[in-house]
Amino acid sequence: MPQEEHIKITIAVPVYDRIRYLDQALTSCLTQSYGNFELLVCDSSPHSKIKDLCASYSDERIHYMQKSPETPILDKFNSLLNQARGQWMVYLADDDYFDPAFLETMMRHIQKNPSATLVRSRYRIIDDRGKFKYTDGKMPVRMDFAEFLSLVFLPGYKMNITGVMFPTLLLRELGGIESLDTPWDSDRLAWIKLASRGTVICEPKPLCSIRAHGDTYSIKTRWPYEAYLQTHEKVKRRVEAMLRALANRGLSESDHKKRQIIHHHLSAYTLIQMQRAYDFEMLQLLDSVNGDIRRRLDELIQEMKGRHMPIFHSVRLYQWLAWLPLGLRARILRPVKSYKIKKVIG
Repeated sequence: MPQEEHIKITIAVPVYDRIRYLDQALTSCLTQSYGNFELLVCDSSPHSKIKDLCASYSDERIHYMQKSPETPILDKFNSLLNQARGQWMVYLADDDYFDPAFLETMMRHIQKNPSATLVRSRYRIIDDRGKFKYTDGKMPVRMDFAEFLSLVFLPGYKMNITGVMFPTLLLRELGGIESLDTPWDSDRLAWIKLASRGTVICEPKPLCSIRAHGDTYSIKTRWPYEAYLQTHEKVKRRVEAMLRALANRGLSESDHKKRQIIHHHLSAYTLIQMQRAYDFEMLQLLDSVNGDIRRRLDELIQEMKGRHMPIFHSVRLYQWLAWLPLGLRARILRPVKSYKIKKVIG
C-alpha cells in the first residue's frame, strides 16, 4: 500500500429494493484511484438480488449486511456507521456515483487540513437517464463553522447525503444521524454538528453525480404536517443553541455579522419549510372526498396566521378549487402537485 493511502475509508451504501442503478454506484467505488477502503452495503430488500449482485464482483472490499424489510432508512445509516472500520466515512446513495478521483481528492484535502471534520466536493445533478441537469452552488474551499452555517440555510441550498466525508468516530460520538420526520434535515443537522467541531472543506470540482427523480427522495405530500412543523421548529432551536454556544466563545466583529446572517437565513429557511408543510397538507385535503373541505382549509389558513406566517400565493387557488367537484378538482391539481414536487427535488 502506498504511504499516502495509509488512511482507511468506509464507503457506506444503504439499499432497499432498488437495483436499477446499483451496479453503476458500486462500480464507481471499485474503480477509485484511492484503493484503501471498505465498501459496506446495507440491504433491507425482501429478495436476494442485491446480495447476489454484491457477490458477483468477487471483491473482498465489499461487505454485505442484511436487514429486515421494515428497517427505516435512518436506522440503516446508523447501522453502517456502527459497523464501519474506516477512520473516515462517506455515504453513497444507491442511485448516485463517484468520479474515479473522488476518494483520492478528498484524502488530499484531509491530509492538508488536519482540523477538517467535514470534507465534500461539489456535485452534478443528473436525471433518471443520467442526463446532466446542473451543478450545485459554489462554496469557499475552506470554511469555519460560522461561515458554513451562514451558507447552509440559504434559500434553495441543498446538501446531499452522498459525497460528504467525516471522521467515523466523531459522528458516533455526536450520536449518529438523528431520526427526524424530514430526512433531508437529519443529514443536514448531522453535517452542522460535525462542522461545529472543526473546519469544513469543499472541493470546487464536482466529483460525484446525484440523481434527481421521483424515487430518489423521501418527498411525500401525505406526511402528517404537524410532525413536519414540529421537526423544523426543533431544528431551528438546535441551531440557535449552537449559535449561543458559538457566541460564548467570544466573537470578533466579523463573527457577530456572520451570526446575524445565520439567524436571518435560518428564519427564512424555517418559514419556507413550514409553508411547504401547510402547502402539502392543503393539497392532501383537496384530494379528499370526506368532510367539509372549505371549513378545514379556512382552519389551516387561520393556523398560519396564528403563527404569523405570510399566506403563500397558492392558497387563493386552493380556496377556489375547494368549490369544484372532486373529479374536476383532481384534474386541475395534478399538474400543480407535479410542479411543486419538482421544485422540492430539483
